[in-house]
Amino acid sequence: MAVSMLIDTLSDRGFSASYAPVRSVLPERVDLKTGEVRCREVVSHVFRITWDTRNVRDQIKTMEIAARVAEAATGTDTRISQSFIPDHILEAEGAPR
Repeated sequence: MAVSMLIDTLSDRGFSASYAPVRSVLPERVDLKTGEVRCREVVSHVFRITWDTRNVRDQIKTMEIAARVAEAATGTDTRISQSFIPDHILEAEGAPR
C-alpha cells in the first residue's frame, strides 16, 4: 500500500515513477556432509523516478522576468529567495535600513 501511495503522489506532482520488487535467493548454510544448501529469499525494492527536463530553463527565465517586472513596478530590489525582514525587527536589532 505504501508503494502505491508513493507512486500516486509522485505521479500527481509530475514525475514518472515505477516500482519493481526483485526477488533473489541468498545461500545461508551448506551442509558439508550432504551437500545441501539452505537458502533464503531476499527482496530488493527498485524504484525508477524520472521527470521532464525540457522546459526547466524556460521556467527559470519566466521567474526571473517576473521578478524584474515586480522590481520595476515597486521600485524595490525584490529577488527570488531573498529574505524579507520587517522594519520593526530591523529597528529592534539596531540594524541600518
